Amino acid sequence: MKLNIFFALCIAVRLLFAFYISKLSGKQLQISSILGFTIAFGFILMILINRTRGGFGQKVWWGKYRIIHAALFLTFAVLALNKQKLSYVPLVIDALLGILFFTHNRIKPLI
Repeated sequence: MKLNIFFALCIAVRLLFAFYISKLSGKQLQISSILGFTIAFGFILMILINRTRGGFGQKVWWGKYRIIHAALFLTFAVLALNKQKLSYVPLVIDALLGILFFTHNRIKPLI
C-alpha cells in the first residue's frame, strides 16, 4: 500500500514538473536544465555504484531502467539548455515509462 502511494506521488510530481517546464521559455528554460543535468548525473552515479537499495531501504527493481531515465533527463537538459520549447516531452515520456515499468513489475509476478 505504501509503495503504491509513493509511486502515485512520484508520478504526479514528475508529470507536474513536465507541465511546469512546458510553460517556461528563454532564460527560465535554460536555468531549468540545471535540474535535468543534476538528475541525469544522479541516475548515472546510481548505475556506476550499482545501488541496490532505494531511499527507504527497499530492494531496487528499477535498476535496469536507470539508463533510460538518465538518457531522458539528459535529453531534456540539453533541449532546455538550447531553449527548445518541446524540451518537456522527454519528461512526459519518462513518467509514462515509469508507469509502464511499475505496472509490468507488479503484474509480472502474478502471471
